[in-house]
Amino acid sequence: MQNIFLSLEQINEIREMQRELDERILSGLGIEPKDIALEKHLALKTELFELINEIESFKWWKKNKGKEHILEEGCDVLHFLLSLANDNEIEFIDVDTNTDMIDMEMNELLGIMDSLTLDMFIEKDYTGLNFLLKLLSIVLHKKGYNANDLYNAYISKNKVNHERQDNNY
Repeated sequence: MQNIFLSLEQINEIREMQRELDERILSGLGIEPKDIALEKHLALKTELFELINEIESFKWWKKNKGKEHILEEGCDVLHFLLSLANDNEIEFIDVDTNTDMIDMEMNELLGIMDSLTLDMFIEKDYTGLNFLLKLLSIVLHKKGYNANDLYNAYISKNKVNHERQDNNY
């Protein structure tokens, strides 16, 4: 079976990259992370729904599904997931590699992700980010991607985000 989950080493590496990007953006704007906690949560939720819209599993009426930006949207979810983990000092742990959830229907997985993001917001408890990362990995696996695909997509998108900052995005 292909590697579904990011290693703790990969997570820590991209987490630090996210910290550097966030610091660059916020320092340029003179903003503290606590000042945009709601905005980051809404960004995570928005990116999750963009991923859901790309996957189209809820569109029972549509026969030709399969948009091409699923990995990109999953990567965007990862950016805000990491950003919130950094802001809330959430430590990632080795992912429980039990893959029993792989057999769940896509809409069940996406629904759990949606509920989890809402619960984290309501409770102001972001420890669920570990589980959210696991679910994201399973969702992407079900669409044909593995951990290295997500890792490489993150590295690539992080470079794009820095270039955007260089160009006053």
